Amino acid sequence: MTKKELKNFKIDLAFVSGILIFAFFLWDTVVVFPVKVFVIILHETSHGLAAILTGGRTDSIIVDWTLGGTTTTAGGNSFVISSAGYLGSLLVGALLFFFADKRKPFIIISRVLALLLVLFVTNLFIGSAGIIFGLVFAVLLFVIPTYSSERVSKIIFQSIGLTSCLYTLLDIKSDLLTTKYRLTDAQLLANDTSVPAVYWGILWILVSGVIIYLMVVKKYSPLWKKSRR
Repeated sequence: MTKKELKNFKIDLAFVSGILIFAFFLWDTVVVFPVKVFVIILHETSHGLAAILTGGRTDSIIVDWTLGGTTTTAGGNSFVISSAGYLGSLLVGALLFFFADKRKPFIIISRVLALLLVLFVTNLFIGSAGIIFGLVFAVLLFVIPTYSSERVSKIIFQSIGLTSCLYTLLDIKSDLLTTKYRLTDAQLLANDTSVPAVYWGILWILVSGVIIYLMVVKKYSPLWKKSRR
């Protein structure tokens, strides 16, 4: 590993650690609010896409200013639809994090995501919060990877990707530990399978943790090995 590669590796490692610390301490502040809205939009859109892909339909998607989200569907595979919210937002977060420094493939990925967002927002979203943020994120996904420097694009989207995955993990924990009955994804899965919601919550926490771990290890393990030589 050259001195430049080692320096960049140390900067990237410090960056990842900094994002995790930053998100943890500022989680309930306005600073992280836009990312939370983005993750909820991904979550609800993933439900809607799963309904369509499994032969059903999506009637409406609502994302409000209090970070609540609801997707109304009909038909399709209810198990896949209920599972798609967490899985979709996790996978998109991982894609953003892992490919943000690979300019050509990332431009394609970001444009596909932007197009999907525009299609869903303009046809299915109800309410100003979801529509405004959905269109803003679609524009950012299209413009930043194409017209900004590779370094700037990498910093922005790796931050969003990592924070998205972290939010998904904490959101599942919140659903799992809530003392009030509410219709969470885990509860919907429990209704479909007769397996208690708490077990589905634990399973999704484990899946989320594994995805985050593998995402970071896959990204930095080769560089770490080189730095030790």
